[in-house]
Amino acid sequence: MDLNTNIKFLKGIGEARAKRLNKLGIYTIKDLLYHLPRRYLDRSEIVSLSSAVLGTDVVLIGEVISKGTIDDENIVVLKCGNDFLELVWKKMNYILSYFNSGDKVICAGKIYKFKGNYRILFPEFEILNHNKTSSIMGIIPVYPLTERISNEFLRETISYVLDNFKQDIIEQLDILPNEIKELRNIPDKWKVLDIIHRPEKVIDAIEAKKALVYEEMLIFFLNLFLSTHYKELFAPKLEKKGFLTNKLLEKLPFKLTNAQMKVIEEIENDLNKNIPMHRLLQGDVGSGKTIVALYSSLIAIENNYQVAIMAPTEILAEQLFNVMSYLTFGLNVRIELLVSDIKQSQKYKILKELSEGKIDIVVGTHALIVEDVKFKKLGLVIIDEQHRFGVNQRALLLKKSKEWTPHFLVMTATPIPRTLALTLYGDLDVSIINEKPFNTKIITKWVSEDKRDIVYQWLFKEILEKKKQAYVVAPIIEQSEKLDIRALEEIYEYINNIKPKEILIGVVHGRMNREERQKNMQEFRNGKFHILIATSVIEVGIDIPNATIMIIEHAERFGISQLHQLRGRITRSNDTAFCVLITPQKVSQDAERRLKAIVEHTDGFKLSEIDLEIRGPGDLLGTKQHGIINFKFTNLLDPEHKKIISIARRDAITLLQKDPKLKNYPKLLKAIQEYKKELDVVVG
Repeated sequence: MDLNTNIKFLKGIGEARAKRLNKLGIYTIKDLLYHLPRRYLDRSEIVSLSSAVLGTDVVLIGEVISKGTIDDENIVVLKCGNDFLELVWKKMNYILSYFNSGDKVICAGKIYKFKGNYRILFPEFEILNHNKTSSIMGIIPVYPLTERISNEFLRETISYVLDNFKQDIIEQLDILPNEIKELRNIPDKWKVLDIIHRPEKVIDAIEAKKALVYEEMLIFFLNLFLSTHYKELFAPKLEKKGFLTNKLLEKLPFKLTNAQMKVIEEIENDLNKNIPMHRLLQGDVGSGKTIVALYSSLIAIENNYQVAIMAPTEILAEQLFNVMSYLTFGLNVRIELLVSDIKQSQKYKILKELSEGKIDIVVGTHALIVEDVKFKKLGLVIIDEQHRFGVNQRALLLKKSKEWTPHFLVMTATPIPRTLALTLYGDLDVSIINEKPFNTKIITKWVSEDKRDIVYQWLFKEILEKKKQAYVVAPIIEQSEKLDIRALEEIYEYINNIKPKEILIGVVHGRMNREERQKNMQEFRNGKFHILIATSVIEVGIDIPNATIMIIEHAERFGISQLHQLRGRITRSNDTAFCVLITPQKVSQDAERRLKAIVEHTDGFKLSEIDLEIRGPGDLLGTKQHGIINFKFTNLLDPEHKKIISIARRDAITLLQKDPKLKNYPKLLKAIQEYKKELDVVVG
């Protein structure tokens, strides 16, 4: 029988049970084998009731002396030596029919006391006869369950499949090449599944599960590399010539950090090849990624190629455009901004000159990937804050070059744990900037809203006495009747009513037109406004060294990444910075964990690990809908699984170097095709 056969045709299942198993994601015999225990219970020893430790899982033997129902509790009383034990099931009236007075029963579960009596609630049990060996002794797998599907039923059914389909399992599921199994000490698939479902020791089952993690990640990376196959593509060789890049370094008002120089060297090596660069640049807030991006762009321009830089928001695109225009002043480099709200005449002029090759760098938003944007010689594509874009958007930009594949650099100021970076961007080489140009000491305080007046009086004093500037961040623009949030407009009124008259306030939010927003930002930068009240539009890309104070209203409404990004706006100098988080007195448990993390840590990579623990990988980067990290066996939080992910990635690369099309590995190819089908279902 094929292991992809519908589960309803398996002996002892049928239509009704199949529908219940479907709720557990079990549709085929293969699904049943891959329905793994969530934990194991060690029931290798029977204990006496008198020696049982309350609150622990125990195995006991006793004789039925009575049974009955009290309220909604169905109770069977066992005599265990000189003591008595109550087995209790709530609302399951049929359970009592299984027991008769004098039956010898072996039972297992967590023991506790209720009104002086020993009890086990919803125990596992078997009624013994002289010839029967208990199946609830030893190491017991505990499976995810659904209504009227018991642990015992799953154990027995899976054992039946293992005993009767051994050859099918080896032929159909044993996909790893012998060389891999020998290298990584992995037994055949039947043995792996047998150990997982019927272990002699818990440690054996844990080790066997690692084989499934490895196989899953190997297939994941093989699919990823075969899908991208960028190493087979041709890219222009971009050699650093120095007449622009050296001038940039000379005119910078600061020296690049060692981390920046290391990353620049990695990028130079990539660009100097005919294979397209595929690199992820991770850098914490304020680590200087923009300079690295500009330096890389100038290498392309030195070779007479154009550069496209795509950002997720107009504000970030504007900021990149402004910074790059300032830093390239006098270098004879043409940079233009392409966003959706520019005038039609200006847009037409940019599109025309872009197609003629007269523009060296174009910075924009999604406006860059529309059909009428054409380049003469696109050599480098840079995407900032990649996780905010859809899966296919980077591909659309890369396809703007028809004759060759542009080099590709992804930047993010949202640090991603290495394991997650490997799975999200497994086809990219990873560079990390782990130094910052400024040694800013930042102090973060979390206060409840009853201290709001004290916070703002302190702020006014800092502004007037120390000539500081500050951001005040609100989660939304207008007051909502549904949400108890101090909206931007309400906060503006509140501050305006209590501030000294010499303190001036500016406002920035996403609904403003670009000219008004830029005017207010420039006036804040020039020192006209002492306080800028803004929504999270200032989360990325705003650099004003004198603004070293930030107050975030309703901070419980923001995620860890957003709070860290926002706080990064006040670390643009060597002065001590202050961030105050204001929340209601009561916040959710998750919000409390987020806020405590922000107060205690300033390292973005450490915060991203905490965020991963709180939210899980899918929610962390909004990728659940992409089907990228819906792994069956792999837990990205498990330290052992993290090691396996790196090993599997390395092995996938090695396999493809030896056999780029996997022609000699038909079972692996078939597994990759099946994986693609599953992925299409998830994404679709």
